Amino acid sequence: MANPGVWVAMMILIAVIMLVAQILPLVGPLALTLISPALAGGLMYSAKEAAEGRSIETMHLFRGLTDERKRAPLLVLGAVLLGLSILAGIAAVIVIGSSVGIGAFSGATGETHDAVGAVGAGMLLMFLIALIFSLAMFALQAFSIPLVMFNDVAPIEAIKSSINASLRNVVPLIVFLVIYFALAIIAAIPFFVGFLALGPVSVAALYASFRDIFAPSAGVPEVPMP
Repeated sequence: MANPGVWVAMMILIAVIMLVAQILPLVGPLALTLISPALAGGLMYSAKEAAEGRSIETMHLFRGLTDERKRAPLLVLGAVLLGLSILAGIAAVIVIGSSVGIGAFSGATGETHDAVGAVGAGMLLMFLIALIFSLAMFALQAFSIPLVMFNDVAPIEAIKSSINASLRNVVPLIVFLVIYFALAIIAAIPFFVGFLALGPVSVAALYASFRDIFAPSAGVPEVPMP
């Protein structure tokens, strides 16, 4: 609430970046996945500045890309995310291909019910894979990005710490995600305009979670940023 105009401007910038990435075939989505941790790091940096009573600027969104010390490790996180996304895509193709193949074979032999069941099972399995992948990506990124951004933790160690912290706090994080998805549905109704408010609130909530879980007393001291 201290800097609503800046937060809205950053959300609009992110929407524009996502739109441009979708326009560029193949290269755009890959590049967006690669830089997404750096952009998220910029949002986290803005939340930190706001929490400590300092004013924020729109260009803070790109802090993870402009800071030479943070850029490389954040891009490494993006590369890990990109690799896992590719693996998940391959798994989805295999599941869909298998279910369609079984369904086509069953249909050719006259077993219509088996064909429908095979396709339905394949779609259900694909949904479960997507759900598990989304939860895993959340656990991987939720705290690894601020650990790299604020604590100079190496990317792989940050990923391990993020996953461990997510597992230790699995119940409140699940509640957090359920609340978020419910609010996201509401935010999407008026042409996604609600995300101009939900986005900053979600970033602030994740930063508050990071600050509580990874306090300096927890053995991961914060490194002052220039």
